[in-house]
Amino acid sequence: MYYIGLDIHIRHITFCIINETGQLIERGKVHTAKQIIELLQKQ
Repeated sequence: MYYIGLDIHIRHITFCIINETGQLIERGKVHTAKQIIELLQKQ
């Protein structure tokens, strides 16, 4: 199971994905919600 944190701003979305043990899976910044969806489909 993954947990996702989103910080949504006007020009970008900052995200962090961790697993159930708290290990960082990925962290980054995207410009559209579509990019978040594409990223999650890869996981």
